[in-house]
Amino acid sequence: MMKYVVGFLGVIITICGFALDNAESLKFTYRIIAPSYAKAMIEADKMYVSGFTLREDDIGFNEVSELIQRELYSASGDPIPEVKITQIKTIKFGLHQALSPGAPKQMDFIEVELSFRNQQPLTGDFRDIKGKIKEAYLTNTLFQWKTIIFGTGIALVIIGLFL
Repeated sequence: MMKYVVGFLGVIITICGFALDNAESLKFTYRIIAPSYAKAMIEADKMYVSGFTLREDDIGFNEVSELIQRELYSASGDPIPEVKITQIKTIKFGLHQALSPGAPKQMDFIEVELSFRNQQPLTGDFRDIKGKIKEAYLTNTLFQWKTIIFGTGIALVIIGLFL
């Protein structure tokens, strides 16, 4: 009986390691392990359409608006104000040619119009928004342990075979 329990546990752990290793193609992994990242990426993908409007009641709005607000004010050095973004509208998007040495030659950008409750709209462009979403929300260390988790599962399956 112990042989089957160890083998079954090994199979389950192997599947978990495989899912972590292939999270880019198995999107449900992100929804389980890093839900904020998954929500933000869904909305970021939609933002690459001119005229797209992200509203407060959209699934990943909070994550994207928080990131944009942080980026907007960290670049200027000003403290982040207590105003709340109510809508993000894509004006245009494309590739930005980086001129500084060591920077990637091309980086995607999105120019957006930010709407606030009691303030005039603000326009700005944001480079590499998907990379910044990844930095901000894909912080779970399980993704760093994916190979060890997979290997442990395989080892348990093999041990289960010899019990």
